[in-house]
Amino acid sequence: TIAPDALLCGSLFKKSPKGLAGFSGWQRRTFVLNKDALYYWAESGDKKAGCLRLADIVGVRAQRLKPLRLDLLLVNGNLFALRADSSEAREKWTAAFQSTLL
Repeated sequence: TIAPDALLCGSLFKKSPKGLAGFSGWQRRTFVLNKDALYYWAESGDKKAGCLRLADIVGVRAQRLKPLRLDLLLVNGNLFALRADSSEAREKWTAAFQSTLL
């Protein structure tokens, strides 16, 4: 069930932190963005895979050379890399993050 306060929801790929040397794995996840946090789940099942508080996100960057990719810049200096299915979806997510971080 999607929360009634959801600003945006849909599927994105999340870059796995456990890729093999020189390779990065991408995992499809269902994401829900609300005014406080970004929640995500594995496609198969209801178990929540994770949550990023918006207070921990200091910026969002759409990659110029990778038209489907966007990165969330975290307060600890790490990147949370995401990839959309289309450039339109990437723009929609980028705009949604930018509006919540103002």
